Amino acid sequence: MPEHGDWENALIGSGGGRLTLVSAVLCLSSALDMVAPVVANHHLRVCHAAGSLAVEMGLSQRSVEDVCLACLLHDIGVLSLRERLDTLDFDSNDKHHAEFGYRLLRQWKALEKPALLVRAHHDAYCDKREGLGGHIIHLADRIDVLLDRSRFVLDQVPDVTQRILAGAGTEFHPDVVEAFRALAGRDSFWLDMHSPSIRAIVEKETPQSRFLSMDGSNMEAVVEFGKLVARVIDYRSHFTATHSSGVAASAEALSLAFDFSPQRASLMRVAGYLHDLGKLATPNEILEKPGPLTKSEMRIVRAHPYHTLGLLGGVPQLGDLARWAAFHHERPSGGGYPFNLDRGKLSREARIMAVADVFTAITEDRPYRAGMERARAFGVLGKMADSGTLCAECVDLLQQNFDQVNNVRATEQQQARQVYGIVAD
Repeated sequence: MPEHGDWENALIGSGGGRLTLVSAVLCLSSALDMVAPVVANHHLRVCHAAGSLAVEMGLSQRSVEDVCLACLLHDIGVLSLRERLDTLDFDSNDKHHAEFGYRLLRQWKALEKPALLVRAHHDAYCDKREGLGGHIIHLADRIDVLLDRSRFVLDQVPDVTQRILAGAGTEFHPDVVEAFRALAGRDSFWLDMHSPSIRAIVEKETPQSRFLSMDGSNMEAVVEFGKLVARVIDYRSHFTATHSSGVAASAEALSLAFDFSPQRASLMRVAGYLHDLGKLATPNEILEKPGPLTKSEMRIVRAHPYHTLGLLGGVPQLGDLARWAAFHHERPSGGGYPFNLDRGKLSREARIMAVADVFTAITEDRPYRAGMERARAFGVLGKMADSGTLCAECVDLLQQNFDQVNNVRATEQQQARQVYGIVAD
């Protein structure tokens, strides 16, 4: 057991090693489950079913990997609980979330092919015959929708099989249906669908041939992953539609002012993109509430860094980056949340992130108010430094480099707004 007060460090690995693309996507997929916990693991179950179908059909390892990556994020365009529940109607033909998901994912080059599969995952065979991968995901998705998790899975096999076979040539691609017919006779396939170990099953059976470098040789891919996550987080609320992008740019600029290496500063940028990942657990009605939050609602909001650490800590290769991202509401005085860490337990990176978060929040424009100008921002940051709420050293360096940091923040947020316009159009 970790020592008292140090348990949060036990959640994360020491970092290093190669981060697979599948591991990164699994982290985001787990975060998406927080939007609608009542349908948690839907992405994983669809991934298992589609991957099994793709292997049964003899697809190449690369193609199987693309199908699985798409499955893990196929409902990424669903940003509310109500929408998520609507997609689980067997007869639903709402393709809006599929298009929105495609527009989000195509921004990251590593997911160009999976993005196309996400776009097609609600296409019926009678409407669009090309694109085998999309048809595989469509059938796999409908298998999971038909299954009732409150009943023993093997008792449901005859009815589910009949529904799928009845759709051959109309709703479903005939070749995919034939592959399903072969799988349907294996009890293990169905038992895996309702296994409590579904994540471990998916991790074991999914090809993982692509990697994201964390050592500087290909940092661009990791940065682009961070950008994708930031957009998923921020686009849920028009109040903070570019906040994570601003924090990322500010954190990187401040890190460079501290003479961090370009590689470490880039990792700080990624941590900035990821810092609010746990906010996906916060209901939209709280994020968008026009008036003051109740005490209960505030407690829900204050839990988000805890969820950020839990999600990022599940990816051992991220190491310290998980702490840099998750500790942005901790305070040198010890009065922060949710871990109540003080300066002695906060790295410089974590203290920089806290300053970048506050700086971005007070200087960015929001729908209900304009951002603060330099003098007023200086006053707020100075008081917070004097009280031990923010690191005085970090605030001092920010004030010395205010124009540069503010310019990169504003530029990054403007670019994020432009992308949002493309995605949401």
